[in-house]
Amino acid sequence: MLISKESSSPSMMDNVINRKLQVPSWKKTGRKLLGDINCSLKLLKIFVALLMIFSFIIISLLYTREILTSKELPSSKELPAQATQKNSSILILLWWTPGGLPQTRERRDCQRYGYNNCIVSTYHSDMDAADFFILHHSQLSGYPKSMRYQLPTRRRQDQRWIWFCMEAPPNSFTNHFDGIFNLTLNYRRDSDIFFPYGWLEKIEEKDKNTSAIKANMNATTPQVHRPTMKPPKELAVWVVSHWNEHLARVKYVHRLQPHLSIKIFGSHGERLCRDWTCMKATLSKYKFYLSFENSKFRDYITEKLWHNAFRVGLVPVVLGTTRKNYEDFIPADSFIHVDDFSSPAELAAYLHYLDHNDTAYQAYFNWHTKYILHDKYPLQLSLYERLCHICKHVPHFPAYKTYKSIKQWYWN
Repeated sequence: MLISKESSSPSMMDNVINRKLQVPSWKKTGRKLLGDINCSLKLLKIFVALLMIFSFIIISLLYTREILTSKELPSSKELPAQATQKNSSILILLWWTPGGLPQTRERRDCQRYGYNNCIVSTYHSDMDAADFFILHHSQLSGYPKSMRYQLPTRRRQDQRWIWFCMEAPPNSFTNHFDGIFNLTLNYRRDSDIFFPYGWLEKIEEKDKNTSAIKANMNATTPQVHRPTMKPPKELAVWVVSHWNEHLARVKYVHRLQPHLSIKIFGSHGERLCRDWTCMKATLSKYKFYLSFENSKFRDYITEKLWHNAFRVGLVPVVLGTTRKNYEDFIPADSFIHVDDFSSPAELAAYLHYLDHNDTAYQAYFNWHTKYILHDKYPLQLSLYERLCHICKHVPHFPAYKTYKSIKQWYWN
């Protein structure tokens, strides 16, 4: 049987078209490879993105940690009791300068302050040679954070590390420093190196007529009674940089204000000039200064009394540690303690009495003829002189020891 041409033509055409449309095998392989590469690139991008996120999280955690742990500092190892200073010359290394001072690098010979064979350095390269190594507590807490990662990782076996702190326990960082420090430098009298905010030096009878003593008396003489000076309407003045409604001092001021006019400077009042001459002239217009501490702890008596009240020439009204503790530092008749009164109203009544009784008021300045005031404030102006004073203490330091817990000692 013959097949007609008409019936066979479409079939042949279909075969031709199919052959033309068919993709070669090498092209299929290429497309598959391209697909695999694109997929791999996408996975790689995802992996890199996750890696960057993970790295960012780790770095953030490192830089936002607030407290150092004892593992980050080389621990102190106990030495035999007979271990002594090797060299006749003493080198003290201050790792960071506190109090907002610039982080300069220098060496200061303490001879200018009356101490021979003693040097205070801020060069980190002196780490191995230093006999005493000082760390300030606020910077150990992570401020500024970048400094925390410049700490030494080793220490000489006989090197003594000093914990330097001038704040009361609630405002200090004492956790995680177990077994690190050998000495304390602090305002407390039981610290290894007593570093008070101020003190009174008793005047010997034979020295009372010297020019230096007379100059000291004139420097702290009250100026409120000069006839050429018009007294302000407020009787008391207070400079406060840290205003917190939960603090005892702020609560007390709120209760005192209805009974006594108080001029407030600082964060919650009028701005006060920072220049000492201007500041003294401004504060000395008033009769009483509210020397109210932010914490009530043993021996914590700051510049609020020594500098802002005594140095200016005002009668301090104190709120802080106990009257008995204040009397360990200053005469009982040189200050007024809030605890001596049953209420803020009673205190205000007594201040008004003194305002109208000049003889009773002036009696609070009798100490001027018996003592010389040393306040060494601000710290920036006396830091190196005070640190050189460590050399005086060296012969009296106890045998090499380690504080197992700074927190336990400070909060005791």
